[in-house]
Order: sequence, then C-alpha cells, then structure tokens
Amino acid sequence: MIAIAGKSLAGYCIRESRLRQAVIGLAMVPRGEVGLIFTQVGLANGLLNTEAYAALLIVIALTTALPPFALKAIYARWHPEAAPDDDGSGHVLRERP
Repeated sequence: MIAIAGKSLAGYCIRESRLRQAVIGLAMVPRGEVGLIFTQVGLANGLLNTEAYAALLIVIALTTALPPFALKAIYARWHPEAAPDDDGSGHVLRERP
C-alpha cells in the first residue's frame, strides 16, 4: 500500500492539471516485472522465506493488474471521449460532439 500511495502521490509533484497528475501517478504503479526479479533474487539468496515471497507475489500481481482499470475509470469520469470503449480494442469509438 505504501508503494502504491507513494507512486500515486508522486504525480502530484508536477505542475499539471489534476487529471494529468492522477494519470501520471497511477501510470507509475505497475512495475511488476522489476518486483518479480527482486523477489526471485531475494528468495534464491535466502533473504525471503516462502511466506514473504507469496505475499509479495500477491502484491505485485495486484499492483500490476489494477492500475489500468483505475486509469480507465479516471478517463471515463474526467475525459469521456478519451476513454476506450469496452470492446477491448483500445480505440475510441464514440463520436465527438
């Protein structure tokens, strides 16, 4: 939770609109591949036991999987024409007014 909060708050350290600050902060959260490497090295060198390794894997999975959904929700609320439709293509299918 501290890593998520710290990365999310880091976006508010720049001079941008609140929407851009939130998006930048959330976009910094999913860094799962780096976390997986460090946890694997820690387990291999005996720095982590299997319980700590399992807990870290859960945290890494959540912090990798949840931010894209949060970003979509932010864009849908604050800038609807920039949010992709639910077809998964990533293309904006809505007509602009």
